[in-house]
Amino acid sequence: MRIPIAKMNAGEAAEGLELMAKEVLSLPGTLQSKLEMIERIAITITMRSCGHNKSEAARLLGMDRKALERRWQRFTGAESAEGQSAPAPAPTASEDTS
Repeated sequence: MRIPIAKMNAGEAAEGLELMAKEVLSLPGTLQSKLEMIERIAITITMRSCGHNKSEAARLLGMDRKALERRWQRFTGAESAEGQSAPAPAPTASEDTS
């Protein structure tokens, strides 16, 4: 399932995230792996919609900027410096995570 994130408003993005979360939860695997995938999708969607502005994304996600930065680095392998590498694409809910 691919959702054109760039053309969404916040409400549409939230609805799309909810649909993806339901699809991810139906996949095989542990609950922890499913929750990590949902978190990755939520952060990636938010980062893209904010133009990769970490402060804005953290505010929208209701989390500390440093916590967001750590998770983003873990998901993308990006360096924490400002000259970080390009983010990895968000997984689609139809990808097998087991």
